[in-house]
Amino acid sequence: MQAELRASPYAALRGVCCCRQGGCVVLCGTVPSFYLKQVAQCVLLKRWGAAVRLENRLEVASSAMRPPKW
Repeated sequence: MQAELRASPYAALRGVCCCRQGGCVVLCGTVPSFYLKQVAQCVLLKRWGAAVRLENRLEVASSAMRPPKW
């Protein structure tokens, strides 16, 4: 499962952690946008489909959410 994320053209997805916990696949880590959070989920669902239950725990660290640097 990790291989699908590493093969992604989005560099931010290559650092996403993917592991199995019981009958569930869990995505964890940080991505820079909500779009990439969804893309990570879609990458795995495209490959595994209904064969897995997916829990997306990715956090979004958007630069817009960070306080400005003075």
